[in-house]
Amino acid sequence: MAEKVVFLVDMQSFYASVEKSDHPELNGKPVVVAGDPERRSGVVLAACPIAKRQGVKNAERLWEAQQKCPEAIVIRPRMQRYLDVSLRITKILECFTDQVEPYSIDEQFMDVTGSQTLFGAPHEIAKKVQAAILKMTGVRARVGIGPNKVLAKIACDNFAKKSKTGIFE
Repeated sequence: MAEKVVFLVDMQSFYASVEKSDHPELNGKPVVVAGDPERRSGVVLAACPIAKRQGVKNAERLWEAQQKCPEAIVIRPRMQRYLDVSLRITKILECFTDQVEPYSIDEQFMDVTGSQTLFGAPHEIAKKVQAAILKMTGVRARVGIGPNKVLAKIACDNFAKKSKTGIFE
């Protein structure tokens, strides 16, 4: 019997990535999805990598983020849009396996143990998953690979997010 292979697929800066995908003119600019830009209130729900490099952190107060990154473009959250994109991502993952389990709006587990005969080794499947998500949604995904959900999550959070490829087993 083949060793179990589980992925945790995590979307990079999900809300900000959706906004950049929907608005290509924002590419190359620091984008922050947060409360009320006019009142400078609320917290940062997502910051793109450009804003994060300037010190902006998720869950910090908007005014603090704007002090660190004054040129940040602040966008109000569009939760229905993010849910719709998340559901599209679920459909993409279901093209690779029928064993997909959403964990949060931007993270989903998938068991690809039985998918290897069709799609290749785990790293090959991970690359195909990343490419399909990017092509269909404009959002980058990171993939943690392990023999169970816990190790796949650890692989993603501690290593894939820091890896150039966005994949870690």
